[in-house]
Amino acid sequence: MSTSLDPTIPLQKTADITKHLRSRDVPLAALLPFASTILDKTAGKENEKNIYFPQKEDWLLEWLVQRLGQDDSSAPEARCDPEFWIFLLRLLPLSSSAGGILKKHNILQLISKALSEAALSQKRDLTSPTVLGRDEDIDMEHEEIYSTPKERLSSDSSASSPEQILLLRRTPSRLQGLLASVSGVLSYIQENLGAGRRDGNIVAVLRGTAEIGAQILGSFLEACHVLIQEGIEIENEWINTVVNVWRSCVWGNPQLKKLSMIFSTSCLLPATHLLMTPSIPSNLRRKLEQLLAEFIFPHEILFPTDLGTTELSSKDLKPLLRPLKAQKDGLSNIFRIAITSHTKRRKPDSTTVEVIFESITSAILGILFPIKTINTRDAEIVMSLLEVLIETGTSISSNTIAELVDGISNLSHSNTSSAVRWDIIAIALKLDFDIFLGKGNEERALKLFSSLTNNFTDQETVYEVMKLLIDGFIKARDLGGFVNIWIAELRKDGARDGVWESDRVAKLFSLRMEASLLPGQIENVLKTAIQENSWVVIDGLLRGVKREDTHNKIRPLLNKITDKILDGEVGWRGWRALVRGLQIESGLAGGKQGKILKRLRKYDERGTNDDARRALFIGEVLMDSADGEGQAEVICVFIKAMKSTTRSWDRSLGDINPENLGVAIVLGVVGRWMTVLERARSDIRTGFVDEFLSMAIENDTAQKASDLTGRTLWQSMLVRGVSYENPSLKDAILAALVTKLESRFEISQDMNVSLGDIEKGRGVSMTEKDVECYIFLIQSISNFPLEAIKRTVRERILDVLVLLDSSLKKEGSSVLLRDAVKGLVARLWALGNASSFLARDVNGFIAWSLEEGGLGEAGRKILRCMFATKDQERSRQFLAKLVQSAEIEFLRNSEKPTIRAVKACEIIIEEFWRAGERNDVQQLRGKILEQLRNFLETGEINGHLVGAWRKIWALDRSPSDKEEVLGFAQNIIERIKGTLPKILTASEHLGEDGVGDAAHIVAEAVMILCASSNTTEEVIKTTALVVAILDSPFARFYRSEIILAYSEMVSISLDPEVYLDCMEVVIEGCFSLGETTAPAYWEILKVLINGAKIPEEEDKSKIIIDCLSKVFSKLARNLPKTKTVTEFLAVTDCMDIILREKTWAVMQYNIDETLASIAITSSSSGPQFTPVIVIADEIFLRLCNTLRLILSQHRRRVRGGRYHLVVAALQSLLHCIFKRKTARERKKSDKILHPPWLLPSTITSEMPIITDRCADGFNRLLATFCEPSAYSVRGKTRAGVDDNLVNSVRDREKREVASCVGGLLGEILKGDLAGGLDGDIKASINAIFEVLGTEGVKAFARTLDKEGRAMLRELRDEYNRVGGGASEKF
Repeated sequence: MSTSLDPTIPLQKTADITKHLRSRDVPLAALLPFASTILDKTAGKENEKNIYFPQKEDWLLEWLVQRLGQDDSSAPEARCDPEFWIFLLRLLPLSSSAGGILKKHNILQLISKALSEAALSQKRDLTSPTVLGRDEDIDMEHEEIYSTPKERLSSDSSASSPEQILLLRRTPSRLQGLLASVSGVLSYIQENLGAGRRDGNIVAVLRGTAEIGAQILGSFLEACHVLIQEGIEIENEWINTVVNVWRSCVWGNPQLKKLSMIFSTSCLLPATHLLMTPSIPSNLRRKLEQLLAEFIFPHEILFPTDLGTTELSSKDLKPLLRPLKAQKDGLSNIFRIAITSHTKRRKPDSTTVEVIFESITSAILGILFPIKTINTRDAEIVMSLLEVLIETGTSISSNTIAELVDGISNLSHSNTSSAVRWDIIAIALKLDFDIFLGKGNEERALKLFSSLTNNFTDQETVYEVMKLLIDGFIKARDLGGFVNIWIAELRKDGARDGVWESDRVAKLFSLRMEASLLPGQIENVLKTAIQENSWVVIDGLLRGVKREDTHNKIRPLLNKITDKILDGEVGWRGWRALVRGLQIESGLAGGKQGKILKRLRKYDERGTNDDARRALFIGEVLMDSADGEGQAEVICVFIKAMKSTTRSWDRSLGDINPENLGVAIVLGVVGRWMTVLERARSDIRTGFVDEFLSMAIENDTAQKASDLTGRTLWQSMLVRGVSYENPSLKDAILAALVTKLESRFEISQDMNVSLGDIEKGRGVSMTEKDVECYIFLIQSISNFPLEAIKRTVRERILDVLVLLDSSLKKEGSSVLLRDAVKGLVARLWALGNASSFLARDVNGFIAWSLEEGGLGEAGRKILRCMFATKDQERSRQFLAKLVQSAEIEFLRNSEKPTIRAVKACEIIIEEFWRAGERNDVQQLRGKILEQLRNFLETGEINGHLVGAWRKIWALDRSPSDKEEVLGFAQNIIERIKGTLPKILTASEHLGEDGVGDAAHIVAEAVMILCASSNTTEEVIKTTALVVAILDSPFARFYRSEIILAYSEMVSISLDPEVYLDCMEVVIEGCFSLGETTAPAYWEILKVLINGAKIPEEEDKSKIIIDCLSKVFSKLARNLPKTKTVTEFLAVTDCMDIILREKTWAVMQYNIDETLASIAITSSSSGPQFTPVIVIADEIFLRLCNTLRLILSQHRRRVRGGRYHLVVAALQSLLHCIFKRKTARERKKSDKILHPPWLLPSTITSEMPIITDRCADGFNRLLATFCEPSAYSVRGKTRAGVDDNLVNSVRDREKREVASCVGGLLGEILKGDLAGGLDGDIKASINAIFEVLGTEGVKAFARTLDKEGRAMLRELRDEYNRVGGGASEKF
């Protein structure tokens, strides 16, 4: 819509403007830009001579409120548009009659309409297409002129129609804007239009009817629910503002019942929805709980005053709860709030709680007692209400709980099709145990016990019910009564494999038994259980016996138990009871070993599930009671059972069957009977271990993640190391592993024959299962301490691994398996195995080394072992023959060298060189260098070959060769220069053919250049190439090697003048190039600084010192000018290196510049980094560290009148940890002390984070300043260090510090007055007090005003309390 002004139009009247704004022909949304333009213009300015509109702010405010409150077609959309409320907020401070206008046009009614329409529209999910906003037509911020009403009317034809504007989509983000703008209006009214009132936020403008207040609050809560579901945060200011509006509307109204009904009608349902939302803000939850307690569950509602009496009643509460009838979810939250609201006064009695409970269940759920029928959803809600009673420690009457149980639980005497609701029974038992076992409730108890027997399902709640039953009997001091019921239920037909026979129930009982029954009572109960053959009860009783007096009491009964078991046919629980009995009386099975063993064999042969469990516990009985021969017989039976193991075991006794019995057996053996295996005959021990290993290989799949398998038990045994304490067992395990490892290969005396068989393909091909098996075997061997394995066994393992590795190379099998083989070979060779195949046969070693992907690291370890034993004739012959064989192998392909042959020769030469036997390989080295160079200069270039040439040449660099080597490297670069641009610029080219290897070639060539460059021109060219590579995409592959090569060039080869020229180029690149190029230059600069050394010649040393001093000066001057955090960190890194390690290059002017730069960087004139930093700790700590280095390494340069520079830097750093204020909190008169990098930028309004680390860093810095170290002030005499002189200088330094540190203490006091500090700097204050002393503190106190002295006295008193001193007066 055009807003240009035609100068020829005569002066416009105010009436024309107001008439245009009042026009109903133009949609209200289209008038807002025009009204905003009118507000922004002032008569008398240039280009605005055609307007005169006195008191336009009052008129615009009244027009806006009046139009928004009307019911024309465009008003609803405008009311829901945040832009109108933002405009209203702009008008309020400008209007002189805002209060009267808002009250006249009932601003509350307008807000109520806006919020209710927005919430309703969001519910309906109007998703019509969005119309382009009017901001595209009018730029209210930058438009210089406005259009007259006539011009505006003529251009309205191009505007969006009212129908289109009404279709604006109401998205959650738009709703968020509406809440923010409306709350902003309300907040302004509360803060500025109600000043001077005693009733807080109760403002006359916002005093409306309770209905209006409730509508506003209810609509606001509905809108909050929508935003929270969309993940949008609700501001605390919105919540407080709207709640204050409601309180303004009800303030002074004594009719609480009426207010409660109004609140219930509009606010109860949205409040309930919000309380159900997990992500509700804590402040909003707290406000809602307060409102519900105040207006739904107040004391006056529960205790109404009718006819002068006050009695507990639900007649007023039920109508208040009816709005929740359509929405039953979330009632537990309402019930909890009701209870806790009365708990604040005193714990409510059960009558009060029951009235609330009955009101909720009847008014909302429609439940009437006695309950006849109840649907599943209502039953769930009732149980949630009962759980609230448990949480809050309150209760309702026993009759009500009993009726709920009868109506919901489906308890019955017989087996029924209806599922029993065990959850309601568990809740009822927690609330009131007597509803089942109290007097008059016998029938309900019988139904409960019958249901446990007949309707058992393996649910957690069933076991929870049993636990609560046992605990209830214990509280009633009648645990024996529970045992009688237990035994009686076991007699019933439906009890088999039910809850009464459950092992979990027996364990629950046993844990509580001895604490609840006397020894005599336990004896009587045990007698009854023995008579009834209730083995699960016997098992539970024996499991729970721990005390000696109980042992003595029941010991005579144990023989009866044993006789019953051996004379009859009992289930597995009987045998487990015998195991329990043996733990009490070890001689129970004496002389009965043969009879028990016969039973074991019988049950193992029959093979039913129950027999498998019997066999497990009979075996345990024999292992605990039999002699060595009997135990051996048991192990033989165990081995037989292990052969049929095919399944995993879920660790429960009910899951044991013949298919997983072996897993349970092995668990017992590994856990308890390893010493039995150690003492057993070798054939039995070997048989068990072999079967165990076979089971571990085959039984490796668990049905559930928590299941036990043979493999998990094997790995657990090795990891725990339980076998290492038993030598015979350890040897058996190793022998089994090695035997299984070599089962694929026919190993002859001559390993070459075995290797030849593999090469000819005579072996069996390896399947995926075989690969997995070998990985498992290698991992098992790796778990052993290899040093404890005998050398012959180690060498046997190594030979098998060589065969396995050759087989894998032949078949091209799993990479994981080959890596496992290599890892174990490397570990074994670290111990030395001079008799293994690779240490005996040179040809085999060479062939093995030349295989693709050969074991380079393992080969090195083999050679090192041979050098360690070179005094032996066999080792010397091996090494001599190795050099000859390597030379023959290389010369065989010298015209076109292979990578494998060159790498093998490289390893051999390097290891000989390392062992001091360089003469033996000097000839081989010369031939390889010559042949490789000839090939690389004329033939195909390969990065691996260039790298091998470089490493072999670098072993013995000759200065006379450097020029020739330099030409060689330049020749390589020249030959691949066509590919060089791709390598250095685009990362996507690295995947192209030839480019990846070309990158390797370039990297190797550059490292050769670094080793051979001498002149300025050569060094600068090499430096430029190194920088280009470090900035390239492939730099991550070779970065460390290239930097190391460049570092060696700097420290070994460079002449001082060449160093100076190179440094000038690099430092210029650091500060003159772009952000993307500079990092590589900074890396090179660090290398140059680190590599600087003082030459012995005086003229050369002066060059180096002057060069580094100038570099440091440039770094210090540019510190406050850095633009990025990366650049800042790089500058401080370089400065710290010079300050710490190149102290001889630091001059006085360097220190002065650094102190000034630190002060500027940490002041308001400091840099603003881009991108904006989030955590500022690193910046601050770097500045502190640099200043600490000056004080600790160069303190002598800040003496004699330069301490003011140190104090200025310290003050600037101290200001950084002052509490910062947001733009809203800051006054115009406030002086900005913080640097820009600690304040919000124009890009983001978020304040950079500063943590306690900064305060700690400042404390360390101030301690260094106030307490000079001996190193920083040490003086020397001819005899060495003079301690007296050191102490004297330190005392003098402290006196100088004391004379200037008072100003720093004053800044700390100012920071406390201004709002405090970010972090604890008590250590700094104590350091200042320590150096000032009592008199110094008193002298400083005299410079302060009264308030400052009070603060100083408080700090000083705390310092004295910590140090044990007396209080002082200032």
